[in-house]
Amino acid sequence: MKKKTVLLSLILVFIMIFSASVLAQEEEEITLRISWWGSQSRHNKTLEVIEMFEEQNPNINIEPQYTGWSGYWEQMSAQAAGGNLPDVMQHDRMYLTQYINNDRILSLTPYVENGTLDMSNIDQPMEEVDGELYGVTLGVNAFAVAYHQDMFEEAGLEEPSPEWTWQDFMDTSRTLKEKLDIDYGSTILPGAHRDVFGFRIWLRQHGASLYNEDATGLGYEDDQLFTDFFGMYEQLKDEGVVAPPEVTEEAGHNIEMDPFVQQRSAMSSMWSNQVVAASSAAGKKVDLTLMPNAEGQEQKGMFIKPGMYFTVSKNSEHPEAAAKFINFFVNDLEANKVIDAGRGVPVSSEIRSKMAPELNDINREQFEYIDLATDHSSSIYAPPPKNHPQVRDLMTETVLRILYGQMSAEEAAESFRSQAENFLN
Repeated sequence: MKKKTVLLSLILVFIMIFSASVLAQEEEEITLRISWWGSQSRHNKTLEVIEMFEEQNPNINIEPQYTGWSGYWEQMSAQAAGGNLPDVMQHDRMYLTQYINNDRILSLTPYVENGTLDMSNIDQPMEEVDGELYGVTLGVNAFAVAYHQDMFEEAGLEEPSPEWTWQDFMDTSRTLKEKLDIDYGSTILPGAHRDVFGFRIWLRQHGASLYNEDATGLGYEDDQLFTDFFGMYEQLKDEGVVAPPEVTEEAGHNIEMDPFVQQRSAMSSMWSNQVVAASSAAGKKVDLTLMPNAEGQEQKGMFIKPGMYFTVSKNSEHPEAAAKFINFFVNDLEANKVIDAGRGVPVSSEIRSKMAPELNDINREQFEYIDLATDHSSSIYAPPPKNHPQVRDLMTETVLRILYGQMSAEEAAESFRSQAENFLN
């Protein structure tokens, strides 16, 4: 009897120790570092979602790391070199391939398979390589011309139609500048800053592309395409119809600094998801319309783009917890109400359908614009080559040299081709 009692006691002690061990594992204190870029509006909303996640997961503490676009990638590059990337990192399509190829990003496929990441209602493209999921799209967007409807009305102009042309844009900008007490008709030639998506759209409209199919060279042979596009920009800048480069450079990195949201210009260009931050900064609803069309264009230049991704870094010590946060971010209804489509139209069909009846005017503008842009788009271009950042920086530098009068658009076209081909060969 005593032996049975001792044995039973030992079993009970073992069960208690095992249960305590399991409980300790379940309640392990975890710290995740999460990084993103964006406007102050995005920072505030993301921090609120982080608080919501922490309330539901009290053993997970999140250390946020956020900034504007300017400096973000330099920061991430330095951390990558030190093997210290954040657990969850907000990514852009132009850099993601490079990080995957350099073995910095973890495949998320195992966390889809074990149910941590629920992809059952996700109907938008993700970033996959060889069947492995690396980037979870946070929202989709499209490039747009933003405008103040009341300024068009005051100037006696009709709002831009989906059929308007680049010449229409130039004429409209001049009229707005002439008739209104504003600094510029438009802040910029649409899409001519930062990654110069306007030029990509212009090339697509002419049946060309920035890169060739195997990304070993430029995808257009006629330098007149470069000259004509940036010649428009040069002309409008010289006329004082668009802002000077020192203004557009600052606005390109920080939407709050765009003369457009300060009511000093009637138009600007931005990604559709930025309409939320732009409207917040402007203190009123901002309207969106399609990028201008080229005369006799060969194909639709517009495209729908994954706004950005969340990825999990290879150096993360808690990849499952990181995947759990991403799942919360894309699939939780209350979280998406807070995010307020600030990273693009939600990728979950269930979230979109539940949010639709409650959309405010600003988000309705974004959702409806994506529908409009989809009808006027062709397939997105292939992921950029690994040397795209150098080509992008070269293009930015070249455009600035045009705007500062250091070279003509014709000279810039030749210079850009020569240097870009060296990067790509």
